[in-house]
Amino acid sequence: WVDEYSAWGRAQGGERGMPWIPTHGKTKRRHLEMWQEVLRVETLSELYGILPKVEAHTQKLLAAGMSGKAVSMRVESLRSFILWSKERKYLTENPIDEISKFDTTPVNIRRAMSKEEIKLLWKAARRIDASCTRWRHVRASVRTNCAS
Repeated sequence: WVDEYSAWGRAQGGERGMPWIPTHGKTKRRHLEMWQEVLRVETLSELYGILPKVEAHTQKLLAAGMSGKAVSMRVESLRSFILWSKERKYLTENPIDEISKFDTTPVNIRRAMSKEEIKLLWKAARRIDASCTRWRHVRASVRTNCAS
């Protein structure tokens, strides 16, 4: 069941019918394969009644030190798959509709760059070879001096 959903996402699963970006699709697929293994389901009809198993696994992930945001993302992958299945009439109800929300407060608060840090960033950016016109080239240039 992951294959059909992934194919749909690659074709039109994003906002306004746009395809998922590749990293998003890979993440969704990885999360759903994890759920398929954890829940031990082979068919969609086996998804009914999974809420206790989903909650138990999320509690296990949290106890192992995973952030609430990371756990929430994994549940969201399952939730979006279930909603997709409902839209296609593969399922008649959402078996995890009653799952509790997670504390997604950031573990590490990111700060804004200081004026001095911004100046240093711009200075470093100016040193990058002019042929580095795309971000992938810029990232490579940091390591290889734009040899890519």
